[in-house]
Amino acid sequence: MGRATRGVRGIKLMEDDQGVGMDIIDKSHEVDLLTIMEKGLGKKTSSRLFRGQSRGGQGVKVAKVTTKTGKVVFAQVVPDNCNEMIFSSERGQIVKIEVTSIPKLSRNTQGVILMRFSNPNDRVAAATYIDED
Repeated sequence: MGRATRGVRGIKLMEDDQGVGMDIIDKSHEVDLLTIMEKGLGKKTSSRLFRGQSRGGQGVKVAKVTTKTGKVVFAQVVPDNCNEMIFSSERGQIVKIEVTSIPKLSRNTQGVILMRFSNPNDRVAAATYIDED
């Protein structure tokens, strides 16, 4: 494989890091990033609180990750045409919430409880937005 076919490094991940989401953000338009942790906590954060990165950057902290929150499992820009979203857990529990009910917080916070589990060993497995249309 030639050098020209390899591409460039987008982000440099540490040993235990994983990518959980990616989105394109227009610098001139402020959007909210929704972050959800595996133990049901989540928050919205303004895109203005994130600085741009060059190729091979290590990124910036999006949330205060602790044993109480669990790892980040969902991070995505909130679409303009989205009013609601659905979370599901590994054990099949489902919650539907309004996006406007999720508070906008700073980057270095844990978030608020978005989903409570009937089983303490359960975790958020998936999340998706519901379009208005």
